[in-house]
Amino acid sequence: MLLTYPSEEWFSELENIEKLLERKNKGFYKFSEYFKNFGLEKLKEEYTKLFISSFPTLPCPPYESYYREGLLLGETSQEVLEYYQRAGYQFTREGESPDHIAVELEFLALTEDFYFLIRFKEWFKEFKNCVEKHSPIFGKIVSFIDENLKGRVKDE
Repeated sequence: MLLTYPSEEWFSELENIEKLLERKNKGFYKFSEYFKNFGLEKLKEEYTKLFISSFPTLPCPPYESYYREGLLLGETSQEVLEYYQRAGYQFTREGESPDHIAVELEFLALTEDFYFLIRFKEWFKEFKNCVEKHSPIFGKIVSFIDENLKGRVKDE
């Protein structure tokens, strides 16, 4: 959810998720508080600039196909969709490609699929480096994700 487009509903849902997680883990980082420091409009602006539209080029496309093939909606998008189907995952994000980072992270959260995690980590590092270079706001998120992926699959 941390890498989906920010909105009022997004804030509310994030706070609700954090309340549930806080009961299980008292040291859980509250991104909702972090995000409120910037305000919704700044978050939308930063998200759009990084992941949706920026002139002359988009700095950090959030799609696996970009990092594997150098283009969007390539063969990788279809491979990911087929992977989801074999796993019984119903891809339902309207208007989004199956290889969008938020969709892949949702799949991993729901399935904890070891082989998909290995696949994800192969391209995530380049994406993470790009985001950290271009946005301190979202750089914190990708660093958080990276830290939480460590130990799940041995880094090479």
